[in-house]
Formats: sequence, structure tokens, C-alpha cells
Amino acid sequence: MPQGAASPKVDHHTIEVKRPPARSSTSSCQPPLAALAEATDLRDAGVHYVRFAREHPAHFQVMFTPELLRENDLELATARALTADRLRRAVSDRVPEPGIDPRLAGVAAWSLAHGFATLLLGHNLDGAVGDQDPEEVFRTLTGMLFPSPSA
Repeated sequence: MPQGAASPKVDHHTIEVKRPPARSSTSSCQPPLAALAEATDLRDAGVHYVRFAREHPAHFQVMFTPELLRENDLELATARALTADRLRRAVSDRVPEPGIDPRLAGVAAWSLAHGFATLLLGHNLDGAVGDQDPEEVFRTLTGMLFPSPSA
């Protein structure tokens, strides 16, 4: 990096590349924690996760680019811990079958939502999704893979 150029710094409110932006983008980006807080159950949490990725693709991508994150950012670490806790609670509310490790159930849920969102953002699902609402497609997929306990 050229001398004098600032290194990329990212927090959950602002993306800084080369120099800080003229104004904060706090009002334009709802953190994923807030999006997950609105979820009514595990499936809905996944829908909110996909929605966040679609509405804030740059923030979604940066969240999983460790070299762009401030490792010692207490606010970021707290948001990550609270988000993980919300996911754990949503998984535990789903009452998995006996013998299923709830941690692995959480990994499965996150993998499905994250994978779908990533593929969607990369236009890898354009043919399969077509003109359908991606959130409804995600609900359909989760229903196929994880039928409701009452079904």
C-alpha cells in the first residue's frame, strides 16, 4: 500500500476505503442484529437474513471479509455475539429431534440462509428464482427441507 494511504477499515455502520466517507451511513444500514430481532421464528430469521443481504449487499459481503474488519472493535464483537445468541435461541425454539446437536442445527440454518443469500447476490440463482420473490423462494426451500413440526 502506498505510504500515506489509509488501510481499509470497516465497522457495521460505515465502510471506509482509502479515506473516511464525508458522512456516516448509519441511517442507511440496519445491522443484521436488528433484522434478526424482528424475526418470529427460525424460518423468519432466515428470511430476514436474506432480506438484509439483498438490501445491504456491500455490508453483507464485508461482514465475511475478515481482513476488512477491525479485530478489536468492541461494538462489532458485541453485535456478533448477540447475533449468534439470537440464532441459538431461534434454533432451540424449533425443538430439534432427539439426538440432533443444536449447535450443528444452527450451522445448518445459517449455512442455508447464508448460502442462499450469497448465491442470490452473485446472480447464480437467476434462472431458478426467475421473477419470484426471493424471500418466498427461501420460505419454500426451508419448508421442503425442514417441514413444520405439526406437519
